[in-house]
Amino acid sequence: MRGNKKERAENRVILLLSGAALIWCILFLSVPLLLNGNDSQRTAGAVLKLFFKPVCHQIPGRCLEIGGAAMAVCGRCAGIYMGFAAGLAFYPLLKKKLSGYGPRLLAAAAVAPACLEAVSDKILGVDAGNWTRFSTGLWLGGFLAWVLAPAVLDAIKDFKKHEAAI
Repeated sequence: MRGNKKERAENRVILLLSGAALIWCILFLSVPLLLNGNDSQRTAGAVLKLFFKPVCHQIPGRCLEIGGAAMAVCGRCAGIYMGFAAGLAFYPLLKKKLSGYGPRLLAAAAVAPACLEAVSDKILGVDAGNWTRFSTGLWLGGFLAWVLAPAVLDAIKDFKKHEAAI
C-alpha cells in the first residue's frame, strides 16, 4: 500500500464512505427490480420505496425506470447519489490534482449545470428530460464528494485533536 500512515488512514475513511454510498445506490436501484418480482419481493420494494420518500419527491414522471418500474428516487437524485459514490471512489486517486481549487469554485462548478437546467425548465418551459436531470445530478454529486470528503477528514482530525487534549 502506497503513501504514509496518514494517507492510508484517510483512504480507509474514504473507502468506508464510498462503500456506504454504494450500498445507498444499490438500495434505490433495487426497488424497480423488487417491484417486478414475486409478492414478497414487491413488498420489500414498496417498503424500500417508502424508505426513500423523505429524501426525494418521487414524482413518477421524474423517476427513471428499470423494467417498467420507477426507481425509488427521481433522476436528479439518482444522479446525485451515484455521482457522490463515484466522486468518493476516485477521490484518493485525484485529490492532488484538484486540491488547488477552493471549495467555492468546486461548488459553483457543481451547481451550474443543474441551475441552468432548472432555469430552462421553470422560466423557459423547456423540459430537458430525466436523463438530463440525471446527468446534471451526476455532475453535482461528484463535486459534492470532492467538497465533503475533505470536510469529513478535517472533522475527524479535529475530533482526534480534541480527544487527545482531554
